[in-house]
Amino acid sequence: MHKVVLVGLDGFRPDMMSPSLTPNLCRLAEAGCRFTRHRAMFPSETYVNVASILTGTPPRDHGIVANRFLDHAVSATEPWAGHRIEMVEAAIAAHDGALITVPTVGDRLAAADQRLWVFSSNSPGGARQKHPTVARYPDHLLFILQDWRSSVPHDRARSIVSRLGDPQARIEADGDLAAQPYLTDAFFLLADREPLPPVTVVWFGEPDHAYHSFGLGAEPTLEALRTVDAELGRLVDWWRRHPEHDRIQLMVTSDHGHITQTKRVDTVRLFRDAGFRAASHLQDGADLALVPGYCGNIRVRDRDPGLITAAAEALMDHPDAGLVFTQGRHAGVEGRVDGSFSQAAVLLDHARTADVVFTLRTDDAEDRFGFTGTCRYDNNLPAGVGYHGGLHPAEMTPLLVAAGSAFAEAKEIDTPSSVVDILPTVLSLLGAPAAGCAGRVLAEAFADPTPAGDAITSVFQVRRGGYVQELQITRLGDRAYLDHGKRLR
Repeated sequence: MHKVVLVGLDGFRPDMMSPSLTPNLCRLAEAGCRFTRHRAMFPSETYVNVASILTGTPPRDHGIVANRFLDHAVSATEPWAGHRIEMVEAAIAAHDGALITVPTVGDRLAAADQRLWVFSSNSPGGARQKHPTVARYPDHLLFILQDWRSSVPHDRARSIVSRLGDPQARIEADGDLAAQPYLTDAFFLLADREPLPPVTVVWFGEPDHAYHSFGLGAEPTLEALRTVDAELGRLVDWWRRHPEHDRIQLMVTSDHGHITQTKRVDTVRLFRDAGFRAASHLQDGADLALVPGYCGNIRVRDRDPGLITAAAEALMDHPDAGLVFTQGRHAGVEGRVDGSFSQAAVLLDHARTADVVFTLRTDDAEDRFGFTGTCRYDNNLPAGVGYHGGLHPAEMTPLLVAAGSAFAEAKEIDTPSSVVDILPTVLSLLGAPAAGCAGRVLAEAFADPTPAGDAITSVFQVRRGGYVQELQITRLGDRAYLDHGKRLR
């Protein structure tokens, strides 16, 4: 049986790979398989896509429908925010442990009496979501770098910290970037003392944090890329020297890409100017509970069909709005509101999904560093930094590289793949069933490959008056891959 080490480089944009900036990643990609048509789920946000990676299902199944959304089971007045560990814990309790509504890789391994290690330097809430049920399985480990006291089991985390020092002290002294090597050190500490579990996840919070803070090509961002590439190099060196090298398969991925935000749009004012009483919740008699953002979502009072239609149309009438999604009304791609796309068309039709989901407008302009893709935004970050959540090709194209004895050597895979295909592939390597996964096994990348078949790409448009939006979807057998989407006019 194989073992798998899954390395996450949060937010990494694959076109930033280069021999000078990311030499270790380039060498690994050249030696193994690189997937050139890999896709994220929509919204192209971290919590949505990490849940998709670790369950093999889209948000319509796992229930993490946005980084922030109103979940009345948790709070009637405050949107659930996945970076806050207290909110993640509250949601776990409110949903009787089923924050993620399908089995995760941790649940699957536990059912087979197998272990999982997760090491994460994301926000404490983001790290906690990688194994919501970890407390049920004493031999599993979730190590949360940014708040190690919230790690589970606590005594195992305390043992790591007693040997390596307090990571929070390192963060406070030298910054978040300087703490990234701690994550690798923590993994090495256990991997050199204990048998490796069937699956280990080592997930770095960079370069996502740097993209958001400094912009895609700023020098601090380039330093973040060099840092995580150096950590990947340490992991690859460990892997190559390991006595079980031939059994250990290495997969390196990101959850989404990034584009650059350029123009601030006040979405609360957008709706108030259109005549709505818009607020953050519905407890004060508001018409709309708005979770603003470049990718935002809206719940309307009493789920009133007229309000849903009016809110969607207000977006379509605004020049800075982008794509608009509502619940489906038939088997096609169009939503219940004329001119909107169906949430089912983008695999987002879960009970937690808001009445209206939208993005602000994007284009293919270059930012000041020469990277393609810019967007309007509604957040507290400045213009010129990286963001994500929408359907621009640069956001919807994450990284995936696989290497090891099970995979082909020096091969580019140009068949469509997505984040939901990672877990079925991992389970196949373990010799375990993938029942319940929506993704497929990426068998075309194996050393003994199975052809994936022919892909068919279709472009869909919906319109209302002068408003026109478009989605491109590629089908491979019975699987649909969402390539990108945009407002045309």
